[in-house]
Amino acid sequence: MSDSLLKIYLNPNLERLKGYVSKPILAIYQKNGVYLESTMTDEYYNKIREKLIKTFEKFNLIGHTEELLYIILTEDEILNDAMLDAEMHYDDLKNTIDVSQFLLSFKRAIDNPNFQIGIKENVGTLFKPKTQSAYIRNQDISKWMCQLIFDAFETGNYPRHILGETFLEYFYKFNDSPTKPIDLSHLEKITQLKNKNPSVLKMKKYVELCKYIGKYLQSNTHLKIPNGTKLTDERANFYFDILEALRIFNRDSIASEPKDYITAIFQKHFK
Repeated sequence: MSDSLLKIYLNPNLERLKGYVSKPILAIYQKNGVYLESTMTDEYYNKIREKLIKTFEKFNLIGHTEELLYIILTEDEILNDAMLDAEMHYDDLKNTIDVSQFLLSFKRAIDNPNFQIGIKENVGTLFKPKTQSAYIRNQDISKWMCQLIFDAFETGNYPRHILGETFLEYFYKFNDSPTKPIDLSHLEKITQLKNKNPSVLKMKKYVELCKYIGKYLQSNTHLKIPNGTKLTDERANFYFDILEALRIFNRDSIASEPKDYITAIFQKHFK
């Protein structure tokens, strides 16, 4: 175990968790007890634990506290890791597309007699932006400055750690030699890459989390769903309360009833 991570010790009924834990891990738990490692702080975990237990009490599931904590906490950690990876990839690919678009636009506009470059700065706030711009209106100076940037990419003379692995993957997939000029058709291919917003993935992952919890509920508790039915109001309310305890949703920020909110997400993302 890493000393830098929070250790969460639990005492679940391992028979109930057989479908959630591999045999080798189950053997370790039987010998050493059950623990999880989390990036959460102790204070943050205690607040979440308290809210989760209140939810279990509300739905008469207090006898399943340890098992549900294990399932929810492990899946929440996996979800957070997946979303962090997705957001990093989204940002990296956005930078890759933006840089390629800049280089391509420069080359396409180089013969334009009105060629100029500029900087747009937000001198306001994040929520009340106010822009202030500065331009190099002389076309020769503008071209010279952009050419310096273009040449740096063409020769590989740029800070690679800033651009990320995604840029290296795509840029050198099409432009694999620092001795050859950058092919503009290759830049265009990069600018046409599709970049999926992680917010869509988030909703899918939330549904996956609920479905994962739902398998346990269906097998071990009274909170069952009849055959042929995707979701019941009681199960939808339970899912919302769990996601709210994990600070994913907040009932004060949605316009509909919690059960209707979850039902709408399931209708869109349940496969």
